[in-house]
Amino acid sequence: MGTRVLSSIGALGALGLLLVIGAGCADSQAVVSPFEADGISERAEAETALEIQISPQTLVIATPGPWVTVHTNVPYSDVAASTVELEGIPASSTFADDCGDLVAKFVRDEICAIVAPPEATLTLTAEMADGEFISGSDTIVVFERLNIASPH
Repeated sequence: MGTRVLSSIGALGALGLLLVIGAGCADSQAVVSPFEADGISERAEAETALEIQISPQTLVIATPGPWVTVHTNVPYSDVAASTVELEGIPASSTFADDCGDLVAKFVRDEICAIVAPPEATLTLTAEMADGEFISGSDTIVVFERLNIASPH
């Protein structure tokens, strides 16, 4: 799973600790010490994993549908939207969800063409506005077709 760096947004008193608030809707906070390089630095950074969730989580290749959607924990405004890809397939559209995080939609047939049963791990890649590259993966279940037995 890829990582990216969040900058600190506030200081916690005389201890020299910094409050870092994670991106997205999750109420995530962490207290970290400043990085030290040639003494005490006034800059602090914390790493956070790029988390993605692919929908649908179960993909039936023979069943029609328009999209495969990927939800992330990265602020939409931090991403160069034209660089968003899923296994090298460019996103058909990108937008911010209600939390302000990146959501990307991919043509379902293009994704079906690169996956096979019983499962597939797909990786989303993108370039941040600051030039950093990020990636995150999710595994989905894949069926060729639904096998529904009819009652006799």
